[in-house]
Amino acid sequence: MRRFLSRALCALTALLSATAVHAAAPEVGTYYFPGWHPDPLTGNKDNWIPIRAFPDREPQRGWYNDSDPQVLQSQADEMKAAGINFVVFDWYFEKGGVRAAAPLDNYLKLPEGVPHASILWARHGSSPPNTTAEWQDVIKLWVGYAKSPNFYRIDGQPVVMVFDTGRMVREATQAGSDIGSWVAMAQDAAHKAGLPPFYFVAGVWNGQDPTIAIAAKAGFKSITSYNYSRAPGDARAAHGYAERDDAYRRVWIRMIDNRSGLPAILPLTAGWDRRAWGGSEDKLADTSEPSGDQFRDHLTAARSFMTEKGVSRAVICCWNEYGEGSVIEPTKALGDAKLKAIHDILKQN
Repeated sequence: MRRFLSRALCALTALLSATAVHAAAPEVGTYYFPGWHPDPLTGNKDNWIPIRAFPDREPQRGWYNDSDPQVLQSQADEMKAAGINFVVFDWYFEKGGVRAAAPLDNYLKLPEGVPHASILWARHGSSPPNTTAEWQDVIKLWVGYAKSPNFYRIDGQPVVMVFDTGRMVREATQAGSDIGSWVAMAQDAAHKAGLPPFYFVAGVWNGQDPTIAIAAKAGFKSITSYNYSRAPGDARAAHGYAERDDAYRRVWIRMIDNRSGLPAILPLTAGWDRRAWGGSEDKLADTSEPSGDQFRDHLTAARSFMTEKGVSRAVICCWNEYGEGSVIEPTKALGDAKLKAIHDILKQN
């Protein structure tokens, strides 16, 4: 009888251990650059022109139109097969309109079952500051997206990420308001639309970014980053993927230990080579595309770190930022090697 009970206890322990490991498998997302189609707002007819000078970057499906629902469905199928749970569309609102809107609009109309879509409010560059009136227009659009069953939620709340939270702070101040009031306006609009509150994710540069405390006070729920080329204290940008990977690992620690206690959606990198968009200021920074082994090592380190620290979500830059050399989408040169690595390392138990 004792032997039977001992075996039963061992079996139960193994089952519970397997369940715990399974539960630890993180949610994984990826950023999506929605620029590969004619954009009537900018008049740009073909963003692929500068990428064609780098034939090794040609997508496996060819030079596609990312506003085509069939292309979007095919991409969603690839993401799902790799274990990617959500896709974050770069989202640009400038001069009263949304740039490159069609891919997100059409993705949200796909049949249910695709990886859910979120947005990254990509405020950067020389765009003029948003006014409070424009902020209200932005909120109306986000409320519309959040009504879709394909919109990504955390704890039931529709997720909106902000690329540069520090810039949002400055623009709200310049508009005679503050970031807390802007967030409150968004939450009020969500409530009036019958939606749960937005789950705002602050894009920050490292775990000691002073913006984190401001974001936490304003009601942001989490932090993340789109990408970065150095860790605090580094004298220059990373040269090569090994240095970039090392910088990421050091920033992960800072993010988890941020003083405001906000959880992190861990940022991961597929590489960096901005020559197609004109190149980085530091030309040696554009040597950061990984070998297969380097990318797998990066993912392995991330999975180990997430398990140790109890981090439940990660987001990879990027699905298809070909101009920056940051791509996990299958290409003619590499096939689907990066997706297989994601599936094998981040999603397997």
